[in-house]
Amino acid sequence: MPDDRLIAATGLIGPWPIPPSHAQVAEIFHAFMAARSTRVIPGYSRTLASKRLVPAPLFRFDTNDGKTKRFYCSTCNTPNKFGAGVAVWHEDGWIRLIGCKCGAEFYEHTDFAARIDEMDRLAKRRDRLASFPAILLAAREVRRDINALCASSLLSEMGRFRISLEKKAQALYHELHYSVTNGNGNLVISRKLTQPKNIGGRRVTHEDFPFAAFRGHRILRHDVALRNSLDSALSILLENHILLSGGKAADVDDRRQQKAVGRYREAEITLRQAKDHLENALAFFGSTNRTVIAKWATENPNINGRLRATRAGWVWSGDHDDVTFDVAELMPRPILPSLDALTRALKPQL
Repeated sequence: MPDDRLIAATGLIGPWPIPPSHAQVAEIFHAFMAARSTRVIPGYSRTLASKRLVPAPLFRFDTNDGKTKRFYCSTCNTPNKFGAGVAVWHEDGWIRLIGCKCGAEFYEHTDFAARIDEMDRLAKRRDRLASFPAILLAAREVRRDINALCASSLLSEMGRFRISLEKKAQALYHELHYSVTNGNGNLVISRKLTQPKNIGGRRVTHEDFPFAAFRGHRILRHDVALRNSLDSALSILLENHILLSGGKAADVDDRRQQKAVGRYREAEITLRQAKDHLENALAFFGSTNRTVIAKWATENPNINGRLRATRAGWVWSGDHDDVTFDVAELMPRPILPSLDALTRALKPQL
């Protein structure tokens, strides 16, 4: 039965004999957040709450990051007390707003805090369940991308190019590697100084001069773990698919749901690193980048050779015979193109 003192305070019983359903609460919440006004809350009462009867919390809200104090608090009877709080249902059929701190103090020796925790838990669970279909769909596309990448010759072609460059165009390779190590994103030319310098007690005979920015330094770095990282991420995505697909997510407890989200995040981070590595490496073969490298190689006194592009690939003319590098499979392109959709789908849960 409703608290008689509560009814006396309002003069009548409100329009909610039982708490609003989840769908009704969601509708009220969205209308309230859009209007930033209690006028859109059906059955709202600007009256003092009962301390004897513990209300049912409906939803948390923050209308202005907690900075604007615009709402009346039904626990401390203070107008314009807060901008962030909790909407609650009382047994007199009315919905009231209370401040989080005020509510905790007002109902200190009750199970109100536990009710708030349960409301938060259920809200997070609903959010997770609502997000899983989009996550599963995006993850399925990412799995296809991984399988296509691993089935292609890209990884082996990258390794083959790097090994061939080091063996057949040693001067070019070593100067590129030197720039990657010392150039801070630039191709550099190390020139002998006419007058040696003494820097920090050390005699310096050469100085590096920046030539131009270039891309694709990761083509020179062999990542032995890259394939294993792709396989590991694929395994995680398959594991979560088995756990959550086909409507099974609703039967999974909170702990395993949260773990699945964490595992998705783990896979997404791993794949993002692989994507960045591969796209950076392929940028090396872009036409603008090749032009920069070719000009740098011509003007670098430490390199005796010329780089040019032909239909057959990149041709390096050095001290000995011309060397042709087949780079047809190494042209810049998006890697794991579906990954961004997975990142967006995961974002609300992170």
